[in-house]
Amino acid sequence: MVQADACRRYALDQNLGPVADYTDDALSGKSGVHRPEFERLKADIGRGIVKSVVCYRSDRLSRDTLDMLVFNRLITQHGVSSHSVSEGGRIDLDTAAGRMQAGIRGIFGAYEREQTAERVVAKQRYQAQQGMVAPGRYRLYGYADKKREEIDPAEAKVVVQLAHDFLRGLPLYALAVDLNSRGIPKRSGATWEPKDIRRLLLNPAYTGLRSFQGEIVAEGKWPKIIERDLWDRLQLELKRRKGRQRITKASHLLSGLLYCANCHTKLAAGKNGKYESYICPTPKGCGKVSRSRKPINDTIEMLTMLQIRRLPIMPKAADRTELDKIESDIELLSEARKANRIDMVTFLDQNEALQKQRSKLAVVLANDVMLSTLSGRAGQFQRSPMDEKRETIRRFFPAIGIKPAGRGVKFNIKQLELPEPVGYCRVEAI
Repeated sequence: MVQADACRRYALDQNLGPVADYTDDALSGKSGVHRPEFERLKADIGRGIVKSVVCYRSDRLSRDTLDMLVFNRLITQHGVSSHSVSEGGRIDLDTAAGRMQAGIRGIFGAYEREQTAERVVAKQRYQAQQGMVAPGRYRLYGYADKKREEIDPAEAKVVVQLAHDFLRGLPLYALAVDLNSRGIPKRSGATWEPKDIRRLLLNPAYTGLRSFQGEIVAEGKWPKIIERDLWDRLQLELKRRKGRQRITKASHLLSGLLYCANCHTKLAAGKNGKYESYICPTPKGCGKVSRSRKPINDTIEMLTMLQIRRLPIMPKAADRTELDKIESDIELLSEARKANRIDMVTFLDQNEALQKQRSKLAVVLANDVMLSTLSGRAGQFQRSPMDEKRETIRRFFPAIGIKPAGRGVKFNIKQLELPEPVGYCRVEAI
């Protein structure tokens, strides 16, 4: 308010008439930022209400050169005088020299803003490369304080459980519903939403990694909650499910999984007469497929249980030798960077190459873990909630083609061909 008071005193001393304030608190004058009071000022100038404009300094009006040129043209067209308290009083826009001086002030204002922004980014990058916690107003869920010096045991348990439940097949919205039903709030006290769960599972800070502008740049200086292997599997699963995570609860077991075998259109749930059915919709689809919902649901559930039972009870342990070596190399590289034994460019290049190798190996290990997770769970699958069933079914049958029944043909499970149990399959024998 010091600058505003100085502007008021100047207006009174210069007998500029009644004073009105146009103040955009905490809003930057850089290009692209909408400032309601600045826009109101320009509108009032256009209506002839304003006779003089007083600012503490030229860049208080705007730090964008183009904005200042447009503003100066506006006040010139309407005969409005311009004054700067800290820059010698009235700004002369009636002469070429005065306009040049005003333009130079605008350029220096933009230069100062950009230089400040560069210094801020450079400081943030340095802090990230040193593994320091990013400054912020709030603490990260799972930690007892903003500096992450200690873990909150209860919240950390929730984080780990979310990670395991998501890998078991539960969708994001189901995880959010479960937390809310158990009365577990977010850090702010609000209820959970699917986007909150996704953001939590994506955050590399939980595995002790420091990121900057979307890239991991160093090992963090705080205790980790999630092991790196678990976090890597989460990233693979999040990527696999990207674009098909539901925000609302699915109404039917096979919604989004069934396709018309004729035209490849996704089937919709509906009614064929009095029967609950999966139907190829028109006009998007051919409309030639309509199958009773319950027999389809029961059959796909049965096929999924058969696939689970055919998994090896004791899968062969994954060979972690190569992955352990790469992880060791990544750790040694990070330590070398912290000790300034290598420059940042070398660190980033070598780290990127190692991370790519690590990701490829993680895919193989994730598939082995999936077999271990599902093995022997046929009974549990049958008793699980519908949403968990959907995700388990999707692991084996991401796309299920449904053929027309044909006139007078009864549904016969024996006619189904069992798909191979390894990898993802497509069923088109219904």
